[in-house]
Amino acid sequence: MSTHQLLSRLPLLPPSAEVLSPDLAVARDGTMVVLFNAGGAFYTCAADDQAGLRLAASITARLRLAPVTTIAQYFQVHRATIHRARRRIEEGGVDAVQPGKRGPKGPHKLTPAVLRQAQAALDGGASQRETARRVEVSHFAIAHAIRQDGCANRSTRRPRSPGWTRPRCRALASERQRISRAKPVWR
Repeated sequence: MSTHQLLSRLPLLPPSAEVLSPDLAVARDGTMVVLFNAGGAFYTCAADDQAGLRLAASITARLRLAPVTTIAQYFQVHRATIHRARRRIEEGGVDAVQPGKRGPKGPHKLTPAVLRQAQAALDGGASQRETARRVEVSHFAIAHAIRQDGCANRSTRRPRSPGWTRPRCRALASERQRISRAKPVWR
């Protein structure tokens, strides 16, 4: 197509716009990306907005303003990424292309069923370590669940005598005493 024919389909283009097809042009400056069709600008987003760029690529593919390969090359993504984003938008709307939490979405070891078993074991008088062995998780996971109120620690362990204190490492105790006797630096 000649430049005159392109201009007749895309009449309102800024000088910085790059024509991707007879029906689509994209202008990108340092901060914004603007998509143009025959009617003028129809979509704008920030240049660093990944979800906005996915949406832009999906819209142009859905409207068939340019071949998916051309759109993928311009946005520097694979064609499958554009198809995936388009499918997500069709199924879940614009929120579906928003970046979500990566990694596990919930508990994978301490599921509600395991927590019920652990609580039953703790209610029965088992220690945290014994409970962990019964439900096949680490005792750290049980201690974490107790701290996070996932379980109540109702172990019937024998209470300590009133004057009992945790034995301390002598090296640590002497270091603490030396530090407490030292003059504060901030005075």
